[in-house]
Amino acid sequence: MLIAAAVLAARVLYLALACPYDLVEDEAQYWLWSRHIDWSYYSKGPGVAWAIWLSTALFGDAEWAVRLPSVLSGFVAMVCAAGLTRDAALFGGAEPRAAGRAAMWGMIVVAVAPVFQMTSILMTIDGPLVACWLCAAWAAWRALMHGSRIAWGVLGAALAIGFLFKYTMILAAPGVIVFALLWRARLNLHRSWRMWIAAGATVALLGLLPVVIWNAQNDWATFRHLLGHLGMSGGDMPVAAGPRRWSPWWPFQLAFSQTGMAGPGLMLGLLACVLARRALGPGASFLAWFAAPIFVFYLVVSLFAEPEGNWPIAGTTTLLALGGWWASTAPLQRPRIGHARLARIVWTVAIIYGLCASPVLLRADAAASIVSRLKEWSPVASAAEKFGARPGPIRTGRLIGARQLGAHAGRVLAELDAARSDGAHAFVIADHYGRASQLSYYIPGRPTVFCASSLMGGRRSQFDVWPHTDLHDPALRGRDALLLSNDRPWTLDSWRTMFRSVEPATDSGKLEGEHKRDRVAYIGRGFLGPQDKAGAEGRR
Repeated sequence: MLIAAAVLAARVLYLALACPYDLVEDEAQYWLWSRHIDWSYYSKGPGVAWAIWLSTALFGDAEWAVRLPSVLSGFVAMVCAAGLTRDAALFGGAEPRAAGRAAMWGMIVVAVAPVFQMTSILMTIDGPLVACWLCAAWAAWRALMHGSRIAWGVLGAALAIGFLFKYTMILAAPGVIVFALLWRARLNLHRSWRMWIAAGATVALLGLLPVVIWNAQNDWATFRHLLGHLGMSGGDMPVAAGPRRWSPWWPFQLAFSQTGMAGPGLMLGLLACVLARRALGPGASFLAWFAAPIFVFYLVVSLFAEPEGNWPIAGTTTLLALGGWWASTAPLQRPRIGHARLARIVWTVAIIYGLCASPVLLRADAAASIVSRLKEWSPVASAAEKFGARPGPIRTGRLIGARQLGAHAGRVLAELDAARSDGAHAFVIADHYGRASQLSYYIPGRPTVFCASSLMGGRRSQFDVWPHTDLHDPALRGRDALLLSNDRPWTLDSWRTMFRSVEPATDSGKLEGEHKRDRVAYIGRGFLGPQDKAGAEGRR
């Protein structure tokens, strides 16, 4: 608890005093949602918006306040990882001192995993999901093996709250069911367990209500979004004609990404499933089965869609805790001295890996600057210059640059307003929800920013649901706008159908702070109104 509290305090101080990162696109999007509280949102549940709303209502709209829920989620995850590992070790016959050591080792290997260092700083849906995942695991263990009644209610609440952040929280349930069936002879249920299971299930189902209510009112938009993400019919994106883009490497890509994000501790947990499952008892089986469904689910999904590394990361938490537990007991397993040494070595490597990653994650700008200079001084760079090539700098534009971009956009808007004598204020349109969200936060005065993605052959977003960001609003006609998009010819053609004239916004064609090479800025004169999906044919 002292270690978890110290890490919590250090992270809060870091965010408030030393964090160099602007809000990334998803963070800005969730902040924007929090300014318009609703039952749910287009692509995600309402949990992330509700959490940011509460934090910013208490502490203001500074970046650290937007991110505070992620820090608190990291603290909850650490405590639950320790409690779960300790209880599993005690049930397996460990002495209290050994169980305490297992709790600390399991918690530390979870805390230093690079992916969970980042989810405990950046305000995305993954940090709260991980906290709910570990809370649900601890509650399920206590309900099944310790006869706790209240744990059923905690399990239901964790499933409900986790679902409000990310829908895959429901994949925690199958692992509990499989474990209960396999170890039914060892379960220690309360005599009125049926009633308490029903109560927990009722609480869990309450988490579905906000999402179902909102989707019923909005043509089941979230389900269409999920189908579109998989490229299936009925989704919010057209199904491509002809052979579908697919790679047999996607499942391997998913597996390798987990190793890099979670570190060697994940390998330690997998080894514990094979080498130590009997020595550790039912606790090892529980931690493994709790993780299995989410990995299996996303492995199947990777056969249809290109995977993203963060998809199954919640499942790695119990495997990391299992690996830490095994490493803490390894010196006691004298008959298997080879396994003991292996466990201790891999655990040590996992800690070193995480500690080495920490300064890079906390100050990616400084790390990128150092690496860029080393590249310039390297023999490879000298050889490349002889052939007219020069290595470019390492960019951190996803983390830094949005503030500068918003400030420049604000100056452009002020110039457009000053040039108009009719008092019609200029507005901003971006062709991507992430950029539109960042500008909503960083443009001085925080004006309404619009998104034209769905009107230009791209995906729909929450901007297409809100009435106040509807580009079909007649009040926008005739006004000038700052346009941010890619530099593809059909995109420029799409802008020209919406305005009387379109011209570059700056001499370079870019705004200050823009890190993407294909991103440009235009000035649109005299808004005519959108031409739905004007660029769809060109994009295809």
